[in-house]
Amino acid sequence: MQIKHITLLLIAICAVGLSLLPGVSPRLQAQSGTNTLTNTGTTTGTVTGTTTGTTTGTTTGTTTGTGTATSTFVATATPTPTFTPFGTPQPTPTKPIRMVNEITAPKPGEAVAGSVGIEGTALIEAYRKYDIHIAVAGSEDWHWLSTSFKIVHDGELDRLDTTKFSDGFYDLRVRVIRDDGNYSETFLRHLEIRNANPPTPTLARDAAGNLLPTQPPSPILLVPRQRRHQTQRW
Repeated sequence: MQIKHITLLLIAICAVGLSLLPGVSPRLQAQSGTNTLTNTGTTTGTVTGTTTGTTTGTTTGTTTGTGTATSTFVATATPTPTFTPFGTPQPTPTKPIRMVNEITAPKPGEAVAGSVGIEGTALIEAYRKYDIHIAVAGSEDWHWLSTSFKIVHDGELDRLDTTKFSDGFYDLRVRVIRDDGNYSETFLRHLEIRNANPPTPTLARDAAGNLLPTQPPSPILLVPRQRRHQTQRW
């Protein structure tokens, strides 16, 4: 027994002595101080463990990645105005040029009053001018009204002031004269001048015979106008 106790005591003394020697058993010594770590590069792996103490260090590394950006926009359309014509455009008819001497208005036997337009055409070969004459109906006693050197085609040849004549029936004559002196004549017979009892205006109609809209009467202003051709009245 005593030998056993002595052996154990010696072992204990040796153990205590060894613990007092520096660097012999780092596991039994307390760690103190500051550890500085520098980690440069890329660390791959899994570290499992427990660290007790204070670690101060600087980690230097490079992070490389790829980002994806998504752009969202809304397109706005700007409308372009489109002009749509009303109806189908029709070509303007061209009047044929006719070589003729005629009176188209007023009509034979028509009653007129006030100022009346004499409508027609005065155009022949080698045209020079035209004269307009008036006579009491059936008398052939012609009196000169006006002369014009212009060419009139489906237009107004002259205006007749009926107030200068007594009420009754008259004939009109248009004489178209050539450069060589020859002429062509056309007549309007039995035109009635009726200023004492003016005729009712005839309603206007279109080419299809439909009545055209009428306009309310407006005040009449008589203004003297200068003729573009020689005029002599009697």
